[in-house]
Amino acid sequence: ADIVMEHHDFSYYQLLIIPECKFLSEQTMKKILEFEKDGGSVLIIGAKASKLFGDWLGVRKYTLLAEQKIWIEENARLGGLSSELFASEGEVLSAGGRIYERNDVTETYRPAFYTHNRYCLIPFDFGESYRRKGNCVMRDFLGRRIKDLLGTPRILVCGSRHVDVTLSRCDGGLYLHLVNTWGAQPGMMVFDEIPEIHELEVSLKLGKIRRIIALPENKEIVLNQRAGRVVFKVEKLWIHMAFRLEM
Repeated sequence: ADIVMEHHDFSYYQLLIIPECKFLSEQTMKKILEFEKDGGSVLIIGAKASKLFGDWLGVRKYTLLAEQKIWIEENARLGGLSSELFASEGEVLSAGGRIYERNDVTETYRPAFYTHNRYCLIPFDFGESYRRKGNCVMRDFLGRRIKDLLGTPRILVCGSRHVDVTLSRCDGGLYLHLVNTWGAQPGMMVFDEIPEIHELEVSLKLGKIRRIIALPENKEIVLNQRAGRVVFKVEKLWIHMAFRLEM
């Protein structure tokens, strides 16, 4: 993921994520709208940002609700957070998902997201809430929205929810990084142990890969092919592993 500014070339990317914001210049908004028209996907996060894009998309009936406690439903589980809330009556946007006012799925609910073409609007401030009190429900909810926009990711890691993935280029080479994020939890100031993660499976669809070399050992990884993807096993991930992908 890259942090981009309005002067950057958006066409290099498949997905733009717009975090909570009160204002974007007209030039930036038009550039984002053109990006979507050209086939890109846009994920908007936050009540104010959703209102901002709702105005540009022609939404006329909506309410901006004061900060409140809400509960997101994802994979039959609930995760709580506090945020302002954008609520549309849906004459332009299609509603999906469920958020509740209490930790109770028998209560009435509001939509947890809105879609329009290749836009997805998350109507609450997910970013700040996740930074302060991140949990697996929030992570799964966001991952599902991205998958809905992009389809099956080019890089999949199965076996743990606690692995961050980064793809980078250096001196013309392509590198894959796996990072163990299982350690400090929200609100924890000090921790003294990072549990190892075992039995991971990595699946790639990045073009024709000849070899994958584990670094710094320079050990060639055993590769398998499955449904048009390159698949390999990682027996143990402690903190960080890097792989050089030879195309």
